[in-house]
Amino acid sequence: MGAARHANDWVLALLLVAISSCSTEVPFKPTALVHVTGMVRDRDGAGIPGVRIDADLTSALPAYGRGGAGQAITDSAGMFAFDLLEAWYQFTIYPPDTSGYDFIRLDQVRIRKDTPTFEYRYSGIRIRGMLLGPGAVPVDGGFVFIGDDEGTYASFFRSHQGIFSFLAPHAGLYYMGAQGPNASGLPSKDFRLNVVADTMLTVSLDGFPVTGTVRGPTGAPMESVLVAAASTTDQTGAGSLTAVDGSYRVYLPQGGYRFRLYPPPTSSYIVPVQTTPVSVMGPTSHDFDLDGTMWSGTVRDQGQPAAGMEVDAIEAGGYYPSAKYTTGLDGSYRLVVTPGRDYALRVGPPGGYSTTRAFIPSVIAGADSTFDIPLDPLP
Repeated sequence: MGAARHANDWVLALLLVAISSCSTEVPFKPTALVHVTGMVRDRDGAGIPGVRIDADLTSALPAYGRGGAGQAITDSAGMFAFDLLEAWYQFTIYPPDTSGYDFIRLDQVRIRKDTPTFEYRYSGIRIRGMLLGPGAVPVDGGFVFIGDDEGTYASFFRSHQGIFSFLAPHAGLYYMGAQGPNASGLPSKDFRLNVVADTMLTVSLDGFPVTGTVRGPTGAPMESVLVAAASTTDQTGAGSLTAVDGSYRVYLPQGGYRFRLYPPPTSSYIVPVQTTPVSVMGPTSHDFDLDGTMWSGTVRDQGQPAAGMEVDAIEAGGYYPSAKYTTGLDGSYRLVVTPGRDYALRVGPPGGYSTTRAFIPSVIAGADSTFDIPLDPLP
């Protein structure tokens, strides 16, 4: 009995070893490759061109893993095609950014040889409109935004000859916003829209013309200054770049505004200027200048002019430079800062704070001053 029991235990042990040494992988039957064709349609059935369709595997396949598996772009008729393995996928549909359609994610899309087609058709409530500027002129290249309060839908459209269009997913209250092309001088506009059925609307970006001239520190008209006006009571604003003669024009609804003047990158040594509130009650003119306290001098390294050093003026409490200047071969610098403000001066190689060669923690802008800045020795 004892010998027989030991023999049985030995056989059982052998079986356990054999089982544990076997692969746990189930033999896999190669998956067929399917040529998938499809179409993305708008609500009314027309194909939408330029839509990107991403197909991502939702479960791993031996030798293929999981994740990205295919991508296609619809043609002018809204048609697309790609080759996929028979499997379950997540399809993500990305319409062109300015189409007015939202992106769509579809889970558990099964691709099989006997069902090699895929079609998606948008649904919803159509919102069409015209974006108009001063004189009821259509605005080309303006931006119109829409979104719901729940944060489940948001889209934007770039107007073409003033026309814009959206497909809202459901009835309800939406917030909308519109603005002209960058630096066009047209005011922005925000409003609410209660959508219950297909809607046509006109959005007017108009206001009183506000004009003027911007001059630089020398008193000469200054080109390419961004003149940005922001309402003191709401989100309305407008911006325009000055012309070669320093002139600008923005359109503003009645109200109070602060103007902020941003010098062009070629004049980054000048601190941007913000005005006190300005009242706009009708067509008006306001001239501005970018004058201020001038700091100048030479950056020196062991007594010699130091070329290629960036001199940053950082307003107290700030992190990024308000103004900056890179020294030339003679080591000279210049900065135009706001009188009465407190600035730190930092000197080092351009583009970062990895190496600071000189740091002056506090300089109050008073009268124009000339002073040299010695660099700390390198370690």
